[in-house]
Amino acid sequence: MKTLNKHDDIKDRPDIIRLKRVFGIFYGVAAGLGFAAAAWGWDGYVLYNAHGYFPWLKLVTGGVLGSIIGGLAGWLAERLESSLLSLGVWLTTSVFFAWLAIAMPLVIAPAILSGLDPQLGELLNYSKEVEFSVWFWVAMAWIVPFTLIIGLAQLPVVESGVFAMSLLGNASPFIFCIVVMGISGVVTDSLVTVKLRDATVALNNTIQFVLDNEGGEISKEEARRMYVASVRTVGDHIHEPRKLVVGGYDKFIGVIHVYTRFGNQWFDCSVVYNQPSLCALIPAQ
Repeated sequence: MKTLNKHDDIKDRPDIIRLKRVFGIFYGVAAGLGFAAAAWGWDGYVLYNAHGYFPWLKLVTGGVLGSIIGGLAGWLAERLESSLLSLGVWLTTSVFFAWLAIAMPLVIAPAILSGLDPQLGELLNYSKEVEFSVWFWVAMAWIVPFTLIIGLAQLPVVESGVFAMSLLGNASPFIFCIVVMGISGVVTDSLVTVKLRDATVALNNTIQFVLDNEGGEISKEEARRMYVASVRTVGDHIHEPRKLVVGGYDKFIGVIHVYTRFGNQWFDCSVVYNQPSLCALIPAQ
């Protein structure tokens, strides 16, 4: 009589196969959410504290898109039941994550922002000469090793999670994915997103410095160090509630225009390599 391997017999049960595919979906979702949280979570927090306009937009959008594509990749890899094919699936998915890392701050977020605030959308002037492909390949070179890791590990890690006898064991595949893709996301933040964020923070620091020292005596050295002259053209508007958002930049993302709304009035403030330069009134449309 042929002896059946009990473990192999259980693995082939339809309910176990379905469960593994469900785990595969959440494995991919964890990858997408981990990547988005690391790439834009800190960005959102910093912008929120710097009076950013829709500071969590990139995080929310990236989380939704990343979890959808990641979930599809995880489901497909589990359905194919081949480590080699799983590598192929996740290698393909890395193209999307690399594109998302660069397109989010340069294309996607501005497009959504234009829909949320059509008046601002008419003012946005993002350079079409930015070396998008260069940034994309840099992001790709960093992301690929991490997606290959989760692709190679998916089948055995998911199977161990399915048969685990504890909640921690069940959750281990997702924790693993979040950590691996989180590391990848942290580095992609330094490619483009940080440049736009630092310019916004630099301008907000100057505005706050002027407000904090209003009526007091500021030395010439301190005024130069904090670029106080850059916001003098704002006048009394500086006392009104403010919101800051990147409205444009040059092809090197060195000269960045941070649009600042004081009350209902927009100003175009130039920030040159994190040094506030000049704020100009934007005429009402």
